[in-house]
Amino acid sequence: MATQITAPFKARRQTLNDRRFFLIMAIASAVAVFVGFGRTYYLKSYFGTPQLSPLIHIHGAVFTLWMIFFVVQTALIASNRPGIHRRLGYAGAALAIAMVVLGTIAAFKARLLGHGAPSPDALFLVSLGDIFTFGVFVAAGFLWRRNREAHQRLMLLAVVAGLLSAAIPRIPDFRAHPPAMLFLGLSFILAGPIYDLVTRRRIHPVYIWGCSIAILTLAPIRIALSFTPAWHSIAKWLIGA
Repeated sequence: MATQITAPFKARRQTLNDRRFFLIMAIASAVAVFVGFGRTYYLKSYFGTPQLSPLIHIHGAVFTLWMIFFVVQTALIASNRPGIHRRLGYAGAALAIAMVVLGTIAAFKARLLGHGAPSPDALFLVSLGDIFTFGVFVAAGFLWRRNREAHQRLMLLAVVAGLLSAAIPRIPDFRAHPPAMLFLGLSFILAGPIYDLVTRRRIHPVYIWGCSIAILTLAPIRIALSFTPAWHSIAKWLIGA
């Protein structure tokens, strides 16, 4: 009898802990994005940073909507409102598609304008890698939306592996300290599998392959690849130069 009572209790406690963890990660990710883009976007009028093109304003607005959506969806699960969460899911899919399309256009526009000097090809590869990573994880999360454990991990990876690498280098004083940027980025990526290991004594398969992809495509690795003649040729071909 004790075992029968304890098992459901442990399952409920695990569910509650999971909901808190994913909500904390969603809020922490949103804070990282706000701090990272604070000077150049959210608080740019206060800091007097250069004006942005209409494309970047639209891209920033959609990016912001996605982060708000991500926090709201995670909060709905944390407050045990899965019905509303599911109904909003298709709106999230449309928003994710807009993110990929606008992000790709912005990356190509930045490369055509030569942004990211002295090596615009590095910024181009990093940006395209972020967009691809985000798109793959979101698409997988949508396909596996009926598998709760896989879905929530895939959506978290979409943000921490696909979006935060754009925000973290922009956090004040971090650009001058690459080890600090790398540590913070890895902390977000590895928080999920570490949580699984502590609470379940095992790592979910989604994290095993998802984090492997994220680590193998970290921004420093992409930057190194961007200096190769092969990528220079591919970049020129992509932009029609």
